[in-house]
Amino acid sequence: MTVKREQSAVFFASGAEVARAVRSVLAHGQATYAYREVFEADDGLTFNLVITPSMWPFILSTRMVITLYSDGWETEVVVETQSQWFILGDVFDCYGGYIRDVLGAIRRRLKHET
Repeated sequence: MTVKREQSAVFFASGAEVARAVRSVLAHGQATYAYREVFEADDGLTFNLVITPSMWPFILSTRMVITLYSDGWETEVVVETQSQWFILGDVFDCYGGYIRDVLGAIRRRLKHET
């Protein structure tokens, strides 16, 4: 069994601008965890990575996929997380929190650029 979460957000920016913001967010990480093993697809629209907590070593790493869909004027960002296979639940909503954190960081980064 595994825990999967997915959420999306639409940003009024080009795919290139959003991709730049995603790269920056992933490079800087979060206060309590880092983004590791980041792999960007050749098209620059898909990012595969692993979230590794730094403050709570007993919390396991989590896979995340960030996919961008752009029509030139706006870009939809779809974020998916998947726990390790033996995790049965998410009592503390960690996986949803990871998604909210990355989408919020992308939003802030884009605001800073404009």
